[in-house]
Amino acid sequence: MEFELVLKIGGEDGTLTEVSLGEVCRGKVDDVALLGLGLSESKQLLTRLQHEIVTTQFDSIAHERRPCACCDVMPSIKDYQRMRFRSLFGDVELRVPRYTKCGCTDAAGGQRKPQRRWVSAELECVQSELAASLSYEHTAQVLRRAPAHWTRPQCKHGEGANASGGRAPGSRVDGDQRA
Repeated sequence: MEFELVLKIGGEDGTLTEVSLGEVCRGKVDDVALLGLGLSESKQLLTRLQHEIVTTQFDSIAHERRPCACCDVMPSIKDYQRMRFRSLFGDVELRVPRYTKCGCTDAAGGQRKPQRRWVSAELECVQSELAASLSYEHTAQVLRRAPAHWTRPQCKHGEGANASGGRAPGSRVDGDQRA
């Protein structure tokens, strides 16, 4: 059997776009326990789905330029920069436009907008709950099993480090043969 997953995106202007998320091929299955998607397949499909939804939503937001509040001049796009949006379902690289400043703003840059956070609310919530409810050791075990995009780079002292920078008593770094 072959399954093709297709995402249909309906634009605000009435256009309909179809994007293939992938194909799943299955031979004959004799065991009920082997039905459906495997974990790795479902993660790949969900990551691809998240990528398509986030990029489509962001493109819609990015194209809604607003005129300057002072002089009503429409800013032009200066260039683009790459930003990474982090979510529970995978990181998405976005092409973010940077706009020119109009002549009416002062040299200090006028009114500054708050810095955008490029992380989903769900990911922040899960990370906060883990930090608040689990011991350090249990949290480290959970994060070792979690997808790579959930975790941030380790601190410079490595796993098992305490606040003073050394290893906690009785802790081991993977590969350390000492007890």
